[in-house]
Amino acid sequence: MESRVNETDVVGLVQDMLLDTQDVQDFLDELARFSAESISGPRGRIYCGVTLLRHRSAATVASSNDHAQAVDEIQYQFGDGPCLRSCREGVLVHVRDLDAQNRCGQEDAINLIKSGSSPRNLKLRDIAAAIVESAGGGTVTTHFD
Repeated sequence: MESRVNETDVVGLVQDMLLDTQDVQDFLDELARFSAESISGPRGRIYCGVTLLRHRSAATVASSNDHAQAVDEIQYQFGDGPCLRSCREGVLVHVRDLDAQNRCGQEDAINLIKSGSSPRNLKLRDIAAAIVESAGGGTVTTHFD
C-alpha cells in the first residue's frame, strides 16, 4: 500500500521545516531532499533541484543530492533542459515530454556529460546513470558492478 501525504500534512511539514532550519539555504536544501524522498517510489529514485533564474542566468540554489546538482549543471551549460524549460515557459515538464525533440549524437552527449562531471568532480558513469535513472530508465548496472 502506497503512503501518500495530503495537502494539509505537506503545508504543516513545510512550515515545521521552515521553523526548524537556520536560514534560507538550509530550508531549500531540506525542501529539495524532502521533495525527492516524497516522490521517489518503487518505479525509481527522483532527484530534485531548486533553480534560481536571475537576469537571464540560472543557478542551482539547492538540490537533493550531487546527482541532481550535476544534471542541473549540464542543463545550464547546454542552455536547455526540463528545469530551464519549466522556468522559461511556466509549465510542468515531464522528461518523456522531451522525447519528441531532436536528440544529440553520441559524441555530443558524452561532451555534455563531461562538462557536467568535471566541475563537480564526479565520474562520467555516475552522471550518465543519474540521467538514465531520472528519465525513468530504472537502476543502471554494468558488467563491472
